[in-house]
Amino acid sequence: MKYINKLLLILFVFGKIQAQTQIVDITDEHLNGSNDLPYGYYFKDLYHVLDPYVGTWVFTDGTTQLKLVLQKKMSNRNNIYFEDIIYGEYQYIENGVEKVNTLSQLNENFSDCGFYTIYGNLVVLHDSPLCDECQVGEKTLATSISHSESESSGQLLLKRITVNGQPALQASMGWRLRWKPAGTVLPPNPLPARDFILLLQP
Repeated sequence: MKYINKLLLILFVFGKIQAQTQIVDITDEHLNGSNDLPYGYYFKDLYHVLDPYVGTWVFTDGTTQLKLVLQKKMSNRNNIYFEDIIYGEYQYIENGVEKVNTLSQLNENFSDCGFYTIYGNLVVLHDSPLCDECQVGEKTLATSISHSESESSGQLLLKRITVNGQPALQASMGWRLRWKPAGTVLPPNPLPARDFILLLQP
């Protein structure tokens, strides 16, 4: 009888917590990314807008290559709320030399996708400065990107396009300068701040 009472209590508490979770569509730009939300919100991909970004994407130009591997996690939990999110890792080869490769980190099972090199779920529409060349109805996914060795971080904007009938990504990479104490010497960030066109791999 004690076991049944404990089980009922656990189910009641779990149900109460679930009932208090307010679901918000991730395309609601006014709420997504806000720091003023109460604990327990769930930014859910109600209309599956993140799904087209999942996959292995490759840019190739001679002996230079950028590979992005993007995955989706449902109900990722950070310290404030739950969210559906795109996360991933990358490999960059320049003039035949591998400059950086973080793809092995996809084998890690981080509790928060913020620990991956690429992560984000901010969907911006044609009337946003982050989607400056978007037509009405088009959207861009804004994510974060980092390079640990140079302690660099930046923004990676991803827009789904079609190239010669193939699914592709227009990836715009920009990096932020970071303050470092005088005398700090770090290796340079090998990833250029530029646009790439990456094709979806089978």
